[in-house]
Amino acid sequence: MVLKMPEIRIPEQISELFPRYHDRILADDSIPDIDVLLFSIFIHDYQKKSAGIEYDECKRNFIYFGRKEDAFRKMMHLAKSKKYIKVTGSKINLSIKGIKRLESRIGAIGKSRIHIIKAGESFTAVKIFEEFLSSEINGDVKLCDPYISPETLFPFLNLKGKIKSIQILTANIFNKEKFDSYINKFKKELGISVEIKENKKIHDRYIITDNSCWWMGTSIKDLGNKDTIIQDISVVKKSMDELFSERWEE
Repeated sequence: MVLKMPEIRIPEQISELFPRYHDRILADDSIPDIDVLLFSIFIHDYQKKSAGIEYDECKRNFIYFGRKEDAFRKMMHLAKSKKYIKVTGSKINLSIKGIKRLESRIGAIGKSRIHIIKAGESFTAVKIFEEFLSSEINGDVKLCDPYISPETLFPFLNLKGKIKSIQILTANIFNKEKFDSYINKFKKELGISVEIKENKKIHDRYIITDNSCWWMGTSIKDLGNKDTIIQDISVVKKSMDELFSERWEE
């Protein structure tokens, strides 16, 4: 499909979810495809000051925001089955349920918590991450990090007595023999069981607990090498939980 760049104006209240990249506006990675579809309609309605978007124009916006054409068809089917949209002929409208879903997401903007970790401060970075774990993490941990090493486990020492297990989804394990020995020590000394599964499909880094979800800009083992952030993305926790479980079972 040849993509004709549309003239799009993003509402101020959601501008941080749609950062501009050169001549494109890309939906943030934290937004699931279903919400990008709904926002494609919402942004059109906001700009045109009228309700309803043509099917082809909605698809064009969805792709322009960085999502795949195949995903658009799937999300259209999902949105209709969930009753987030109403389709009349070639016209697509948001339903009350769809509007409420977007209102919930928009309402969470500005409330998300962010922890900043600067480059060149390796020891400080680890301390900040340890403090983040102590203050924000409750319940057992699911960690998705494509690159792990024995050092990945060190900050979790602070969670002794607070958690019972850590599930780690990764694509690469550095110094595996040493890592395995640390797993045994974790169980024996801290009472925390560590289970690892490998999956080459993963790319992003995130932590899921009982009632929160956090996105990380870098692998734990590389904290302090570059500027990065840890951001609360609990608004998409359900979707991230489902993705983690899917990759875990594979």
